Amino acid sequence: MKYILSIILCMFLLTSCANTYVGGVKFDKLKQAKPKDIAMIGVGMVASFLTHEAGHIILLEAFNADYDVTFKHFGPYIEFEDSTMSNNEIRWVSRTGLLTQNIVGLFLPEDSFFTVGYVATSAIETISYPIRNRGYGDLYTLDKYNGNSSLEWGVYSLISGYNLFRIEW
Repeated sequence: MKYILSIILCMFLLTSCANTYVGGVKFDKLKQAKPKDIAMIGVGMVASFLTHEAGHIILLEAFNADYDVTFKHFGPYIEFEDSTMSNNEIRWVSRTGLLTQNIVGLFLPEDSFFTVGYVATSAIETISYPIRNRGYGDLYTLDKYNGNSSLEWGVYSLISGYNLFRIEW
């Protein structure tokens, strides 16, 4: 079910950005963007991605866990030694990426091009996560260690959707 919902949400997000007037949003700000504004959108996109990964790493460091950052699938992949951690610690490490990424988006200014890039990337990563990471990744690890990935993914998706609709486009 979560895969179907993520497909629908991604399609809505992509079609919303492609049209010039969706749900009361005209995208006037993006139409008037200058090259430096586009660059700031790019910086926001990179910052969103890095915030996700930094959330994992900070918690792994706090738990004194052994980990390696490798490149698999669609980018960096953090592998950690789970035998030295409790199930609760592993669940927190798993949820920290999407949670941190989306919560930071709540505190960014509504009228910034940086914020546009940040929250758009966060929303795309969050909403598409179940499709992009079947059988591995944060949500898989949550379920593996007695978490509820469907519920948490739903909450993160709601936060990212809220962040998308609160900013000026």
